[in-house]
Amino acid sequence: MSTMIRLIKPETIVSLERSPFLKFSHQRLAFESLQCTHSVFPNISNGLEKIGEEERETIAGRNAKSIETISGSLLSSREEFQRKLERSCENENLEYVLLVSGNERGNERSRGSFYRNQLLRTTEMLQIGREMKRDGRLSERVKFAVCANPNVERTSAEYLENKVECGAELVITQPFFHLERCNAWVSSALSKGLIDVNSGNDGSSRGSGAKLVIGVCAPATASDVAFWGKLVYTASMQGAKDRSAKWISKTRSTPKSLWDIIQTNTDEPIVKLMHEYEQREREMDSETYRDWIFERCELNTVAALANESSKGVHFMPISKIGYDICRRLSCRTREFEQIECGSN
Repeated sequence: MSTMIRLIKPETIVSLERSPFLKFSHQRLAFESLQCTHSVFPNISNGLEKIGEEERETIAGRNAKSIETISGSLLSSREEFQRKLERSCENENLEYVLLVSGNERGNERSRGSFYRNQLLRTTEMLQIGREMKRDGRLSERVKFAVCANPNVERTSAEYLENKVECGAELVITQPFFHLERCNAWVSSALSKGLIDVNSGNDGSSRGSGAKLVIGVCAPATASDVAFWGKLVYTASMQGAKDRSAKWISKTRSTPKSLWDIIQTNTDEPIVKLMHEYEQREREMDSETYRDWIFERCELNTVAALANESSKGVHFMPISKIGYDICRRLSCRTREFEQIECGSN
């Protein structure tokens, strides 16, 4: 896949996320065959599989750059965050540190808080990192990446604006579930000068700001779609007070997240998708259903790259099937290359 992508766009970023929920043996073939430019490592919390040195060496041996994640919700202090940043410089393959707010559950004392268990917001971590660079405590080669969510921010890019102002150099979006909404969000960010876009091979720039990489997921079941629904809509209650009030008035109960509200709306794209997965799984045999899942991911990948503002694509598999889809994408690319070579 990465070879085909680079034929479409030069110097394309192709990143693959290492899941902490699966053993690396279920992910290895995807990492080896996709030939991604960047590997994204999660911020490991208690109870999840640790990432071994042998695994890192396997991934680094493919000449892929590293993107290390630091989650504000897993930090115990400001000093711990500074130590994590300093340790990141020990990784010679590191190019970006991905700073995320996180939304860990379980902090009952702050149930009403938008950032439930969060010590540092993304903008605060960016400011600290910039200060450490200025003071010489952090290498200048370390760049900062942040996340953005085009599913709930609609056409507004105000959340992203603060992050870019604080020093974000790369933006990785959550997977999109409505292409027009995603493109509208990108257009809004571009109009605000938040996205840096090269107009062609000459490298001329049409904007200033951060590089944009659009996320793509590979859900295998309706439950996987619901997983993403909870993830991309959970941290959105801050901007949904009106919808929350209507929900409480109608149901006489308090929603735990925006997803509680969204999934009752049959016109919402992700809800339609969840029902479509249920229907397809009922009506198709297993082989046809697997092909349909693959085609969806392939089309989303092409759509992510077709946006002229995009610098690449970020794959976020959450299951063994998801990683198998990534491996299959790379095999499909080789088929295209053989056809291309045969025609010359």
